[in-house]
Amino acid sequence: MFTNNSKMKTRKLDWPLIYALIGLCVIGFLTILSAVSGMKEMSSIMRTHIIALPLSVAAFVFGWIFNYQIYAEHYKKLYGFVIFLLVAVLAFGIVARGSNSWFRVGGFSFQPAELCRIALIVITAAFLASRPRQIKNFKTLP
Repeated sequence: MFTNNSKMKTRKLDWPLIYALIGLCVIGFLTILSAVSGMKEMSSIMRTHIIALPLSVAAFVFGWIFNYQIYAEHYKKLYGFVIFLLVAVLAFGIVARGSNSWFRVGGFSFQPAELCRIALIVITAAFLASRPRQIKNFKTLP
């Protein structure tokens, strides 16, 4: 499964980016720790952050390994999934923090709009990349 392709990725690993990721994780952890120190919810907030850190690193690794060129071929399906998520949160979302824009999965709640924001950037990039000559034309952006 991990043959020459994984060896090639290891050689092409961007070490300054990895060091920046580690530095941002440490700075973020220390910032949150200093912001919540003394609060009665400190243990809950720190537990959530400690769980979120490895998940975000795993998402980074997945994004690094994942073939991003698949978006160019399937951006319409990704757009349909974004629309589905936004409609689903209207129908099945829970009210949290004053708005009906959250899903609760296990002990976590998340806003699908945050995923959709990133997906729409990728969708727009794939859409415009598929029409390089028509970008100058105003009709390209319906």
